[in-house]
Amino acid sequence: MKKVLFTVFSLSVFVFLYISCGQYVLPKQNTEQTELPIGFDNNDDQDEDIDIDNDIDIEEFDPVGLLNYLNSHENGVSVDDPVILKINIDLGNMPMEGSGWKQLLAVIELADKYVCLDLSNCKMYGNVFEPDLKTAEGKNKIVSLVLPSAAKSIPDALSGFMWIWEAPIVNPFKHFNVLTEINGLNITYIGYKAFDRLAALESANFPKANYIGEEAFSGCTSLAYVNFPSVTNIGTSAFAYCSELNSVVFPIASSTGIYAFRFCTSLTNVSFPKAYNIDAYSFESCTSLINADFPKAVSIGKSAFSGCSSLTSINFPSAASIGGTVFAGGLFTENTSLTSISFPASANIDDNAFSCHSALISFILTGSGSLSTIEDGRALVRNKTELVSYPSASGSIHLTGITSISNNAFERCHDVVNVSFPDVTSIGNNAFLICTGLISADFPKVINIGYGAFLWCTLLSEVNIPRIETIGITSTGTFFEGAFSYCPALSIVTMGILPPKLLVSSKHVDFGAFRGTTTPDNFIIRRPAESSQIYLDWIKDNESHFSSNGVNIQFEDYP
Repeated sequence: MKKVLFTVFSLSVFVFLYISCGQYVLPKQNTEQTELPIGFDNNDDQDEDIDIDNDIDIEEFDPVGLLNYLNSHENGVSVDDPVILKINIDLGNMPMEGSGWKQLLAVIELADKYVCLDLSNCKMYGNVFEPDLKTAEGKNKIVSLVLPSAAKSIPDALSGFMWIWEAPIVNPFKHFNVLTEINGLNITYIGYKAFDRLAALESANFPKANYIGEEAFSGCTSLAYVNFPSVTNIGTSAFAYCSELNSVVFPIASSTGIYAFRFCTSLTNVSFPKAYNIDAYSFESCTSLINADFPKAVSIGKSAFSGCSSLTSINFPSAASIGGTVFAGGLFTENTSLTSISFPASANIDDNAFSCHSALISFILTGSGSLSTIEDGRALVRNKTELVSYPSASGSIHLTGITSISNNAFERCHDVVNVSFPDVTSIGNNAFLICTGLISADFPKVINIGYGAFLWCTLLSEVNIPRIETIGITSTGTFFEGAFSYCPALSIVTMGILPPKLLVSSKHVDFGAFRGTTTPDNFIIRRPAESSQIYLDWIKDNESHFSSNGVNIQFEDYP
């Protein structure tokens, strides 16, 4: 490659006047030049690689020749037709004034040409690729970028600003507004918010990266392709809100990362063949997710698949624990697509793990353990007596042998009409929460009913609990969860010789067990005749638990 020689004086004038002042005007250049200035290489439309001197020093960088080269191309005027530029210089200490990196950006800015920039052969100071977030010029012309082979890490968003207590959080790649593709062949560490909200970024390739920091690619709404075959650790919200991301494969990652892929609404397939932990909220609201492969996952965190409305089946052959609301729907939505799930019979299932899943008709258990199924695999039980979950329950349910109902076991089972459990002695918190089709409930042996057990069962009209001893109440801060609160159709409740004790879980709550049930005139309590005075005293002492408008409760005797 023939060197184009410039005097030290002319080069100094260029660097000083343009790089420092931004006002340098070049003389008219010869656009017929065919030989490239030293320090850069053009592979566009060439069949053979050009020999590059890997020992080029920063002093040999030819900014005027590079500018002339860029201007000689008719392309580069649009993002869709950039100039392919493979350059070989010493980038120096990148954030420093006068560095090779800043000179390069200045030339790109002055040329006003879009480029696909390949820095793979460039030397640099250290191994941290710090593009200097304070400098904007030239970056908005870089369409794709190949990082230097010498670069091993990308810094956190706050790098260089820790001394400013109130400095805004700005990612290192701020100002790369048209960057669609990034390749870091030897990068092992990607820092906090490294590419946060780069809206144009479509592809990220980091074959040696083993760590992805928190929010590293969060909000990259065009990101569709990622390649991270060596990643073992994924930070919180690393890919959150990447709405175009379609498929992800992390062959050796040990966990998925909290919130890591939340609201990746185009994500259809995920594969984590060696992940032991599926962290909380990892795939929350991934509404297109169809397939998920987690053969070694031991722990599935809370709401890990909440709002995954397209997920039809999933297999956790190694699961030891499944967190609460792991598949629950969003705030006002319910997941109705999941039809089957497989996990070991020895798994520990948290409350509310399978609520809001009316289509879930098959629990497939492997191995031995405390869990088993009834109702043709539709209901999950523990130790053969505790009903853990029955998300697809509908019509009239009559089950014998069940002695307790777990928290949230029937939550949002809107199609359940009547329930009868002749052997149940305990009903958990929110067990029948928002069962809007439930009309009657028969529990002849029940002793304890948890808070919110029948909360918002809007059609519930008759309840039989003749042996009841305690009824729970709690407060969420905005409303009170009494066992029968907000059941406006409730008209008949059958109780025993002694009225139940109303258990309040918070010192700030002194009412609510039947609050919001109905107009008081229509509320009937059935009890033994000999208990009439006891119930009158009980009602007087607990008046606020029935209505805020006073009470006029009627009584009926039974033998």
